[in-house]
Amino acid sequence: MVGWSDRDPEMQKPPSLPTGVFVGTVCLVYRTRKCPTPVKERRRRRLTTIRITLGMTIGCLFAGRMSTIYFAVLFGAILMTWVRLAQPDDLHALPAIERSAAALFRDVGLAWVADGETTDASVLATACRDQTLWVAGNDEDKPVGFLAAHALDGRFHIAEVSVARPHQKLGIGAALVAIAVEHASRKGFCAVTLTTYQDLSWNGPFYGKQGFVEIDAATAGDAHVRKLRTEADAGHDASRRCVMMKTL
Repeated sequence: MVGWSDRDPEMQKPPSLPTGVFVGTVCLVYRTRKCPTPVKERRRRRLTTIRITLGMTIGCLFAGRMSTIYFAVLFGAILMTWVRLAQPDDLHALPAIERSAAALFRDVGLAWVADGETTDASVLATACRDQTLWVAGNDEDKPVGFLAAHALDGRFHIAEVSVARPHQKLGIGAALVAIAVEHASRKGFCAVTLTTYQDLSWNGPFYGKQGFVEIDAATAGDAHVRKLRTEADAGHDASRRCVMMKTL
């Protein structure tokens, strides 16, 4: 394919990216009406997402910004995932998602974590009932990630975040955390907390990018101290575990 740099040097410079995005937007000339049934609604969202992705890609092409096509496609992949409150019918799929996500621990010498037990079914059922369990569904509305949370020491505590390995690095974990933070703020919690590994890239550093900071467990409360102690008793290295908090 001929790029702008390969064309006649006397031709005017390539259109700006905003112009390209405008052209891409023009491609979105059709809209489907919202349908009442879940199947038709999923189809509507899927078609809308495809149009947005194609529009952004065409816009990038028009602007001569080939390097940005990747981000257009990535944006489309993210849009194809929808975060919603979990339903009882979703619960059976969550252990497999957690197991898939935990496979990452094998890469850092923590295979026992990957092989360990998943979140207790009663904890997930309670979170579902309390509407503090969210799932990220794909374009067929099948869960590919989830976040479970509950109140702890007067704060909103994220107990588990898991995204199936094939769907990682698409912003799904960040989207789940953002939903939980928004819920906590709306419900009047002063902060959101969690316990995690300080040094693993998908743990402490990831949550740091979401606005969480490491704090002393006693600052969060006695229940947080007990939680860290329970994790250490289960085999986790206490020197690497910490409490992180995002103040609201």
